[in-house]
Amino acid sequence: DVNDLAAKIELLLSNTELRKTMGEHARESAEKISWDRVAQKTIDVYNRILSRPNLERPWVSMPGRLQKNFHGIG
Repeated sequence: DVNDLAAKIELLLSNTELRKTMGEHARESAEKISWDRVAQKTIDVYNRILSRPNLERPWVSMPGRLQKNFHGIG
């Protein structure tokens, strides 16, 4: 609703304390999802998966060996 949005914008413009509080909460939320934190959580998940004792790992050709026998592109 356009009118509701306009009223909320006017409220933020006129209420310094509300603006400050919302800004602080936004900053706290942004710190929780920083790229460093997201990257570290991703690494932690990979490490947990790789540390599972019964994890079957597929056999994958080494790129160097694959390139020697491959006469396609490049």
